[in-house]
Amino acid sequence: MLKDIISALIGFIGIILTAYGAWLFLPALGFTVFGLFLIAYSFLMARATAFEKAANKKGNS
Repeated sequence: MLKDIISALIGFIGIILTAYGAWLFLPALGFTVFGLFLIAYSFLMARATAFEKAANKKGNS
């Protein structure tokens, strides 16, 4: 549990630092990079949830 929280926190810090670095280069690019990371994160979380639900449904049948 703690390992998962620390891993997610490190990932979010990496996303923020990458977006900040892009923002230092060009402010609009920083917002674009951050938005793309959030979209990718949302997609991956939805995918993981769908796989988990499918595995639970398959196990119950």
